[in-house]
Amino acid sequence: MREQIASALDVVIQVSRLSDGTRRVTSICEIVGMEGEVVTMQEIYQFERMGVSPDGDVIGRFRPTGVRPTFAHKLEVSGIEMPTEMFDQAAYHMFDQAAYHMIEPPAKDGSGDGHRESAADELVGTERWS
Repeated sequence: MREQIASALDVVIQVSRLSDGTRRVTSICEIVGMEGEVVTMQEIYQFERMGVSPDGDVIGRFRPTGVRPTFAHKLEVSGIEMPTEMFDQAAYHMFDQAAYHMIEPPAKDGSGDGHRESAADELVGTERWS
């Protein structure tokens, strides 16, 4: 029975209730096969908790683990392209640093959208992003 399940599923998405009461996707794993009676998985993305806001909201980000899933070729055959940067930790950290320097918090009076244009726009391939 486990072998049938392992061969039928490609991805497991884990949703957890966080300390602030919200539910978030905390992990995306690929099922890679069986080792004896155990279904083996490798994590592709994980939620990284970074802290808690003054209002008690959990602050975090979803980041790649650096593992490119083996099912990516199935998607490519179907015409869905998945750039390798989606799974690359180095590219993620470069983007994360660029985004950190690009985003400005909205003004205390509520004006502004919290964004400014910068060289990071070239990194994400758009003129502006949110």
